[in-house]
Amino acid sequence: MDKRQKIDSTQDITHLVSEFLKPFGNFIKKNTSDKREDNTAKQIFDYFMGNIQRVIEEHRDKIRIPREELVRRVHYTPSQGVYFKLVKVNIEEKKLYFKPGEYIPIILRFWAIKPNPDEPVEVFYKGKLYRNGKLISIFFDKIWLPQGEVSDFFIIPVCKGSIPGTYTLELNVSSSGIKDTARISWRIGG
Repeated sequence: MDKRQKIDSTQDITHLVSEFLKPFGNFIKKNTSDKREDNTAKQIFDYFMGNIQRVIEEHRDKIRIPREELVRRVHYTPSQGVYFKLVKVNIEEKKLYFKPGEYIPIILRFWAIKPNPDEPVEVFYKGKLYRNGKLISIFFDKIWLPQGEVSDFFIIPVCKGSIPGTYTLELNVSSSGIKDTARISWRIGG
């Protein structure tokens, strides 16, 4: 698959995540001394992949409120142009403390309406990740979403060797010149 292509299915994402995590699985296999440990490592890896697939199926481009209902709810008219709002950001696991080897599934919900009901909504992300108040990383992304209340998500792996502390993700999102910002924090322990 060409990396520049849009990923269109849960299977595509699951395959990419699986390929991304294969070295982790191979590392576990190389560092286990007997079959019991190897089986446990495989069970952990399979559980991790199952959770990722569940989150993908529950949240990726999932329309929570159809466009027509959202139009009524926010009293939208086409003369308003684009209506865009980040309504919710949360961590799927409903916990705020993570350890190396775990992942942080972040769920976002958008309200997005355009005058043309058949046109997808282009959304730009700029994320800034802070550890204990100091900027440690910046990332950018662009996605296309259907109209209505739509959820999107991404996963932040907590790698071995992650430095313990309080992490904050500041998300700046925009669509058609409309901007919104949200922050979410969690802790990583050793």
